[in-house]
Amino acid sequence: MSSPASSATSEVKQIRLRHPSRLHTRDLTSNTFRIYVKHYMDNAPPPAPRRRRSEARSVSPSPTPRGSRNQNDIDSPTNARGTKRAAAADATPRPSRRRRLEEGHTPRASQVSRAESDADSSDEEDNIEEDDRMYGFTLSHLRRVPELSLLARRVLAADARRREKEERKKAKEQASLSKGKGKAPASSSSSSRPAEMQVPTGPAVKKLYKQAIRTLFQEGDIVLWSGLVRPLPVPSLDPMLPASSASQLWRANTSTSSTISSASTSSRSQPNYEEWDDEVLSDPQPNEEAYVPLTPAYFSRVLEDAIRSMAHEKLDRAKGPQGERTPKPKPASKSIVERLREQEKERGAGPPPGPTKEELLTWLRNSDERWARVGEWTVQEALEWGRRDGRLWCIGKGRWEVCE
Repeated sequence: MSSPASSATSEVKQIRLRHPSRLHTRDLTSNTFRIYVKHYMDNAPPPAPRRRRSEARSVSPSPTPRGSRNQNDIDSPTNARGTKRAAAADATPRPSRRRRLEEGHTPRASQVSRAESDADSSDEEDNIEEDDRMYGFTLSHLRRVPELSLLARRVLAADARRREKEERKKAKEQASLSKGKGKAPASSSSSSRPAEMQVPTGPAVKKLYKQAIRTLFQEGDIVLWSGLVRPLPVPSLDPMLPASSASQLWRANTSTSSTISSASTSSRSQPNYEEWDDEVLSDPQPNEEAYVPLTPAYFSRVLEDAIRSMAHEKLDRAKGPQGERTPKPKPASKSIVERLREQEKERGAGPPPGPTKEELLTWLRNSDERWARVGEWTVQEALEWGRRDGRLWCIGKGRWEVCE
């Protein structure tokens, strides 16, 4: 049975932007690049399921399949001890990923920065569905997405052409003024060079990525993440296949082959970014920062935990230092009926009412600085998402509680 939240999620996943190779020159701006980065972070497909046991990570195939050995042990109980001894004598020990990291080997790709935490993760992650897990995005991952890399270089080329156009315009104006005064115009060597040759490769692209991430972080669209991170994208070796697993995020009116042919024929309008890619990307840093988009589906779970924590804090404040409620002074004379009514009223009093969105936002900002840039509209959107998902409900007067 599909819930409203699942249907809403499917609608979000169906949003596709125009492929970066098909964007017009007027759209090649830093703002467009930031929108595409956010779109990729919101809709990128989850990575492939990981194999978490060292036996499944054996590099070389075993001469004796594991399943057949277990079957022989079951079929012949009398030879089980001898079979186990022979298997133990012939087996070649295989180092696990955790052991390789402990011996000082340099982690690569998906093992970077979270490899030890992946190997030591608790059994609670096994109970979480793969689709519900969150994976952080690092700068190294985003720079290796082919579509984003293409768009970054196209944006830099467009900016260079705009600057070149402005320089030619200024040169013409100066030439006309000099001609009127009878002076010879000064020749400019920089204007004769094509715009593509004036664009730096690695540093400018990295700066554009950092600028996009910084703006998204300052606007509260993404937050820092300390959990699992996405592995580095693996390029396809087949030229007829899509360049990445996120090819379904981009809309194209033609097929892949026609897109490639049209991109080659329109080389004058868009640059060949592969010619610029002369700088090999360095390996990711061990403790590289990761970010996750602040989607309503993710933030609603954060608000759910915050509502529970706020309720526990209110109960703790209502209790005394020994864990009991603060005793009230007893009146000098009360009838038995009055005392019974007070006891019944205390038993009927439930937990304190849930917080409002303003109280939630204040509590989040005081508890963790990463929520300092989140606005009330984001909180309200996540609360509505949690209500459609059947996890949160509004009890009235703008107060929210968790559906137990």
